[in-house]
Amino acid sequence: MSATPISPDFKPSVLDGIEQIDAVWENTDTLVVKLEQTNNPYVKAANIINSYKRDGFITIEGKKSYEAFFFINSVRDIAAILKHCNLSNDEVKIVCADNEPNRAKLSGYIISNSRAANKKFTFITSKSFEGADYFSDTGLCFVVSNSRNKNTLLDISTDIYQIAGRIRTETNPFRNILVHIFNTSGKRKLNLDITYDEYKLMIQKKIKGANIIINAANADEDAKNMVEQMIRNEYIMKDEKGNYSLNDMLIKLDLFNYKIEQQIYKTGVQLQKNYNTNGILTTKKDYEKLENTIDKASKKLSFKDAYLKYSEFRKGFDFGNQAAEIAKIQPLVVDAYSKLGDDMVRKLRYIKKDIEKALINSDDSKSQFEKVGAILMKSISYPSVETCPTLIHLLGEAYHAVGIKKEAKAADINKWFECKKTSVRIEGVPTTVYKIYTPKLMI
Repeated sequence: MSATPISPDFKPSVLDGIEQIDAVWENTDTLVVKLEQTNNPYVKAANIINSYKRDGFITIEGKKSYEAFFFINSVRDIAAILKHCNLSNDEVKIVCADNEPNRAKLSGYIISNSRAANKKFTFITSKSFEGADYFSDTGLCFVVSNSRNKNTLLDISTDIYQIAGRIRTETNPFRNILVHIFNTSGKRKLNLDITYDEYKLMIQKKIKGANIIINAANADEDAKNMVEQMIRNEYIMKDEKGNYSLNDMLIKLDLFNYKIEQQIYKTGVQLQKNYNTNGILTTKKDYEKLENTIDKASKKLSFKDAYLKYSEFRKGFDFGNQAAEIAKIQPLVVDAYSKLGDDMVRKLRYIKKDIEKALINSDDSKSQFEKVGAILMKSISYPSVETCPTLIHLLGEAYHAVGIKKEAKAADINKWFECKKTSVRIEGVPTTVYKIYTPKLMI
């Protein structure tokens, strides 16, 4: 049972046939969202925190808020804000999963829970977007969404409703007010001429093909053995008995992610429209351009330094399991060391993308075609728009990495991706591009 119904598009098939009862409540409060669009959401959040620190409060509609609740679904980004604002443990309460990776990211800070005493600033990840209650007389909720980190892009119809109800103090004047700080994905990705409904049709074609493979594999043992060698589709999964079935949850997730990034957060207008469609009032959308940036807390060890240390520990004494700790920071060192070795990694000059290509090429279970596809999927974001020179360059690198001696052509990209050749204006100049939608081959 959920207080926030899921859209039929994303409801798992295991719930098919189960009766859904919608409760309609009378005299409900109306949520009002103040939209704050900016090019740098984390700097905007940091500026708000500094205003609280300077004056002890901020004023909204003539009322003073003395506490702030920030809903940010990224522990690393929370850590960056804490460091940037020089916040102490006395000032902050952090509610996230209490595990070793998060403790490392939040080095020096204490992970708490929703029931702990209030602090001036509370930071909350998706661990407590629902099912947790907070009590505050003057607390104000802030949602921070950064399009460069998909984890922070929240659905209006589910996540936002859950967040809005976290503060339970009825006398709080900000109980039904939420501030959403966000940027959009529009400038990062050119508009794709494909709607959400068209994307659904594309997915349905893939489902049809996947079901044909599943039926063939499950019908005959010899066919099953053949399919075992051929199959590379993440929509298809195998159970303990060796039978294949459709991964319904992954399909729903693909649709959900496409809706979030390519519809809701594409522009500020789209975000506002989605709020209003869900019966949530919004203020006039404000935009603030911010020049400075927030340096990430706990800068990572460079790959070269990480690999050299990892190799040294693997060859010698490793007190305190330091090799494992390095692998958590730079996971690629594990396969680089075990599958390529020091000489090859040195030959590749410790360049991560070249090492990734070499690892893909070393996989004897993949054909050359599959290897090229795997390399391209690491090089090309999707959905996206790519120029012909860019595609020729990326294809040429992939061909070279797997030993294919042929001239790269931009049109070859349709072998590995659902795409469309078209023309757009880039800086006022008509330019031939390919609009990349989804991979044809799931590796």
